[in-house]
Amino acid sequence: MNNRLFSVYLFTALLALVMVPTAAVAQPNISFANATGYGQSASTVMINNIQVDVVTTNPFDPTHPTISTVRYNVPFVFDSTTLHLVPSLGGAVDSGNTASQCANLTVTVSNAANGSPLSGAVITVGSSSATTNSSGVATLSGLLSGSALVSATAANYAATSRTVDLICTTSNSVGLSLSPSSGTGALTANQVRAVLTWGENPRDLDSHLTGPSSASSGSLTDTTNRFHMYYSARTQDVAVLDVDDTSSFGPETTTISPPSGRTTLRAGLYRYSVHHYSGSATIPTSGASVTLYVGGRQQEFRPPAGSVGGSNTVWTVFELAVDAAGGITVYPVNTYSTASASAVRSTTTGYGDIERGIDFARLQPK
Repeated sequence: MNNRLFSVYLFTALLALVMVPTAAVAQPNISFANATGYGQSASTVMINNIQVDVVTTNPFDPTHPTISTVRYNVPFVFDSTTLHLVPSLGGAVDSGNTASQCANLTVTVSNAANGSPLSGAVITVGSSSATTNSSGVATLSGLLSGSALVSATAANYAATSRTVDLICTTSNSVGLSLSPSSGTGALTANQVRAVLTWGENPRDLDSHLTGPSSASSGSLTDTTNRFHMYYSARTQDVAVLDVDDTSSFGPETTTISPPSGRTTLRAGLYRYSVHHYSGSATIPTSGASVTLYVGGRQQEFRPPAGSVGGSNTVWTVFELAVDAAGGITVYPVNTYSTASASAVRSTTTGYGDIERGIDFARLQPK
């Protein structure tokens, strides 16, 4: 089958999956930039990490729509009669060639609010599942090699999932962090949280958030009156670095709250970045993932592919534009820069110029 015909069939299948009201949203944008695939059997192909961006119009401010990002893993079965790949949306997927079921996976699960190990979380990969022990660790074996979706659930926590690449010739590990949905650490209606997790290498990735200080005018173009939250300045007025991990996996958890006496976030531009502080590997190969919790929904960000350096690489992940009424718009950035550039943004498209006054090459030592 040629690529164009395959894309038509895949696009049709994904439209059925999205199921959004046509009156409120524009046609979704489907990206295969980071998609991966592998054969599960002689007749089944799994295409993972297909990104669907749905733009929802804000009726009160049409110039600031909300972009919701969802990633799908879609199995396709080859129809020998029509010579077409047909989406298998009912979940009945061939279990695959047992000869390739040779991968293992160690999953470390933590509480995003305080970084403590989370026992009793259920980890699911395909038809396999395991429960985390008192150290928050679960191990699965006999998994199909290739790209796989790893899901984690636990009572009183928001479920989460991410895609990992499983290799039979090496040990595979990933960190997941669940945000409490009730009780201690649960987000209030107007709080925002960003949770960074990654694999074993690099050893130390750091979260950095810049945003409008109490002296800010609230304008998105006010580049002077801004705070910088990171490991050496973990509490910055409306932002707190709840957890700073320095020994692999994460989490690094950032929570943004309304100022004292207010019910909505301070107006202005917030920018979230990840800095490679130390350790081997690179951000694109680290297995890093940032989950953003805002307005009762989750949005996942994965590092874009690319040839970048190791320590002192900066991944600018997203920006939040908060208007005077407290409305929040999420803008994915997904660009790289370096510490020597004294910046957390390598492009000036969209909101915000390069962040002024931050030199990642001269941060306070740990």
